[in-house]
Amino acid sequence: MPYYYAGRSGESFRETVVHTDRDCPDLADADGGVRPIADSTVEATEDVTLCGACSGADVGAETLISEGVCPWCDEYEGEHVGQHASSAHSERWRAFKGEG
Repeated sequence: MPYYYAGRSGESFRETVVHTDRDCPDLADADGGVRPIADSTVEATEDVTLCGACSGADVGAETLISEGVCPWCDEYEGEHVGQHASSAHSERWRAFKGEG
């Protein structure tokens, strides 16, 4: 199974969300393009964050947010992920919070 990440050639995928679908909506606005990753590389790497939307992994938004990772983009990672998500992805955030 091929894997993909958003980034420029030579950038590490280890701190980004890894996707199984090149056409995942979360990759649509990828700065620097979409890069493939060999499945053997992903499988040999610890702590890979798989996209819950396209990988079928049981990784929900709540889990990612609690880990400080934005579940809807690779733009933000940190303790204020809720603030980022609520402003940068307002519709998804409202749906996640049950407000819309």
